[in-house]
Amino acid sequence: IITLEIVSGDLQEQAVGKQIAQPLVVRTSRGEYPEQGLTVQFSIESGDALFGESNFIETITDENGEAFASLTLGTTPGEVIVKASVESAVPLSFTITSVPDTASQLILVSGANQSAEPGQQLPEQLVVKALDLFDNPVPLVAIEFQALDGGTILSENPTRTDSLGLVD
Repeated sequence: IITLEIVSGDLQEQAVGKQIAQPLVVRTSRGEYPEQGLTVQFSIESGDALFGESNFIETITDENGEAFASLTLGTTPGEVIVKASVESAVPLSFTITSVPDTASQLILVSGANQSAEPGQQLPEQLVVKALDLFDNPVPLVAIEFQALDGGTILSENPTRTDSLGLVD
């Protein structure tokens, strides 16, 4: 009976659009002995990622019974599930979490072109959104508002974006 075990690469987190930091590695064995020359298939079961240009790849186990695969995450954050399977062994799953990349842009959501009498609060809050290169919202970005021409900032400053990349 052939067994399959995860050696490394499970439960890692990486920014969208990038190759995972650690390859996915499994070990095959028959009893206590590594099994060389077996074809292991790695396939993306869910999530946004590719092995090169495909959603699966086959690799051959080495002298240690190990097979390796690396993948590149797509541009949509979320969980990626990769299944590893070989012959009659019970398949295994790797979980990779794809997160937004660093913020590369701020967009104004609301609050532009307002005016108020001196000493009065503006009618709408100023709201901006932090986005990465792929337009994904980026949480926990420190944003500092500055008042020009004598205005006053009344909110906590700097403040951090929420889970939707928004701050007001």
